[in-house]
Amino acid sequence: MIMKITTFLIAIFIYQFSYSQACGGGELTLEFYTKNNQQLKYEIKEVEIIDDDLLKNTNVGIKIDSTNMKGIKELKFDKNKLPGFISQSINCNNHIVDNQLKFKTLELFNKVFLLRVWSEKEEVKILIELFGGCNRKKIIVMSKEPMLIHKD
Repeated sequence: MIMKITTFLIAIFIYQFSYSQACGGGELTLEFYTKNNQQLKYEIKEVEIIDDDLLKNTNVGIKIDSTNMKGIKELKFDKNKLPGFISQSINCNNHIVDNQLKFKTLELFNKVFLLRVWSEKEEVKILIELFGGCNRKKIIVMSKEPMLIHKD
């Protein structure tokens, strides 16, 4: 009987810590570097992923090119479907201010979105969990071949 009780208590102890959260939420900061401080705009699209290989590393974000776009179906984004405090962090005019874009995050909200950022001359598309995870920072160098640098 003592063995069963001990096993039961150990199981409860292990279970309790196996589903703990790291932070609950935080902020995703995207910092952009452009030539001549060009004005940047952005749009968010909901996506349906057709090619499952694209789901790898969406927490850190992956740069999407025309080849990868074949594996993604773009859908209309409705910020009203997001939790209130997250939707309030979305800029209504879609302009990036001071070369930074910030979103509030909820740790377990792991839905993938397509973020499109453009200037007069450059464009980048990033497949990323915009509103999920803890505090994260990404640096995007805008050029003909944009680079995504992870600072987590």
